[in-house]
Amino acid sequence: MEGGSIEPSELKKTIITLPSSELSRAREVPIVCLALSSGKRSASMFKHKTEVRVRYSETDRMAYVYYGNYSFYYETGRVEALRSLGLSYKSMEDDLGVFMPVMNMNVRYLRPCFYDELLILETSIIHLPELTIEFETKIYNEKKNWQIKEK
Repeated sequence: MEGGSIEPSELKKTIITLPSSELSRAREVPIVCLALSSGKRSASMFKHKTEVRVRYSETDRMAYVYYGNYSFYYETGRVEALRSLGLSYKSMEDDLGVFMPVMNMNVRYLRPCFYDELLILETSIIHLPELTIEFETKIYNEKKNWQIKEK
């Protein structure tokens, strides 16, 4: 672990080696909280990038992404970030009884996204979770222009 950040490989190892007594607590707190038990905090503990292409059905008649569709991009970013750590929403819910409802979403629209644009979703876990986990997702286009920031 360099500079206080946690590498995905370290998280996978931590999850795999959790004692069964700790796993029984998974019904009380998110499993990610159990996995991230180093006690260290950093400015950017974990980042994951994934790409999506804007589909026609996500736009209005002017080829702008409809503002209500950005939440789907945030969800994609969260799901893929967790998947890169060896976790899936399905296994967390089905096997561990851990649910992660969105409790708050703040969006700052900087520039519009357009039909057929390739978007990069950069999803970060800013700090070690305790009872809740906070994701921050930045969306930018192929030219690296920031489009949206969700925190």
